Amino acid sequence: MSADGDRSSRRSPVAPAKALSVLLLAALAAANSAPVRAEPMAETDSTPPYEAALEAAIAGAAAAAGIQLLRGYAEVRALWVVRTALGSPEQVHTMVAQADAGGFNTLLVQVRGRGDAFYASAYEPRAESLPDDPAFDPLQVAIEEAHARGMAVHAWVNTHLVWGPVDPPRSPEHLVNAHPDWLAVPRSLGRELYHEDPHGVGYLARLIGYAAARAPNVEGLFTSPSHPEV
Repeated sequence: MSADGDRSSRRSPVAPAKALSVLLLAALAAANSAPVRAEPMAETDSTPPYEAALEAAIAGAAAAAGIQLLRGYAEVRALWVVRTALGSPEQVHTMVAQADAGGFNTLLVQVRGRGDAFYASAYEPRAESLPDDPAFDPLQVAIEEAHARGMAVHAWVNTHLVWGPVDPPRSPEHLVNAHPDWLAVPRSLGRELYHEDPHGVGYLARLIGYAAARAPNVEGLFTSPSHPEV
C-alpha cells in the first residue's frame, strides 16, 4: 500500500480492500491472457509482453478504482526505514536527506511497529516513543520531504507482532489491552491459560513473561492468525 493510500483508507475502510481486489484480479487476468513466447526475446525488446500487459491492466484498474499509483522508476533503490528514525521532524528530515544523498529513490517506512501508529490513525494509538505533540505526523513529514526530492514512500506495516517482551502498553486502546483474547498463546501455555480470563491480571503478564524468558528468539506478543477477529 502506498503511504498516500493509507490516508484514504481512514475515511472508507472498505474501499482499499475492494480496490486491491480489483487490482489483483486484473493483474491475474492479464498474466493469464498474455501470449507465451516460445522463442528467446530479441536484444531490442525492453519489456516482455506479459509484463506490459500486466502493467497496463494494473494502471487501468487503478484508474477505475480512483487510486493514484506510486511513481515508477527504471530501477527501484529502496531503503527500509525503522520507526526509531521517526522520532522528531528533525530526525525525519535527516533520514530523508541522507537517503537521497545515498542514491535511494524509495522509502519503506515502518508506520506500524508494535500495534501502534507512526501516523495520524483513527484506529490505533499513537506510538509511545513519539512526542505528545499531535501536530507531528511522522509519516506525513516523510511523505512531504521525500516527494519534494522525487522519492516514493511505501508504508511498512508489522501485522501480527503487536508488542515486545516489556511492560504492557499504556494506552487502553492498544490492541494488547483492549483485546488480549486476540493474542496467540504458545502451546506450552495452552493448558495453563485455557480457563483463564484474558482480561484477568495474570494473563497478559504470563504471555509477556514467556516472551521475555525466550528473547531474542521470541520477539514479543503476536496476534493469532486463527482468531476470527484478527
